[in-house]
Amino acid sequence: MDESKQRLSDILNKGLLQLGIKPGPRSEEKVLIYVNELIDWSQKINLTAIKVPEDIIVKHFLDSLVCLKEIVLDEEKAPKLLDIGTGAGFPGLPLKIFCPDLSVSLMEATGKKIRFLEELLKKLDIKDVSILHGRAEELSKKMELQEKFDIVVIRAVGELKLLVKHSFPFIKNGGCLLALKGVIIDEEVAKSQKDLKKMKGLIDKILDYELISGKKGKLIKIVKGNVNG
Repeated sequence: MDESKQRLSDILNKGLLQLGIKPGPRSEEKVLIYVNELIDWSQKINLTAIKVPEDIIVKHFLDSLVCLKEIVLDEEKAPKLLDIGTGAGFPGLPLKIFCPDLSVSLMEATGKKIRFLEELLKKLDIKDVSILHGRAEELSKKMELQEKFDIVVIRAVGELKLLVKHSFPFIKNGGCLLALKGVIIDEEVAKSQKDLKKMKGLIDKILDYELISGKKGKLIKIVKGNVNG
């Protein structure tokens, strides 16, 4: 492994250790391929404002993997996870890389980003990932997608009450929304209560987290309906 790859590997493993995540077979290799593809494609299309490989590891991959704290695997079947507004694949694809048993769907409205994701999945040789082209407001009207998913993940997109509105049509009763947000969320949480009550949603927990860069954030888990089924 050359020096630059070793540096990225060290940052990744240090961050995984802090989050309490064990790397799986080939997970590190897939992350390094992902980073290279992201940087190459970003020269042609607008995928990410973050161009430095070390920052991509921390701000995209490690930030995404915080969701694993609240993902419980069922021994009988793989949980179905939907990533709304995935962009360049975050957080859905890192979650799939480090938790291969997940069945993942990536939702994205931009055609150029869809093409990137399609090519990336081939390069990474990842199975059981589907790509949904469209906006949540439109795709939520499709019967085959309604209440299909155990988990919806959304990363830093819009106010909490809008995230609930856009995600809940896709979530099974007893499933949850995992939203990665910044540290200042009190006002958003307060504004979301009326919509949550209307949609039979409940904030189950709000977890504080900190990455190796010192970046802090909150992971909000919102449960839909009766968690006991």
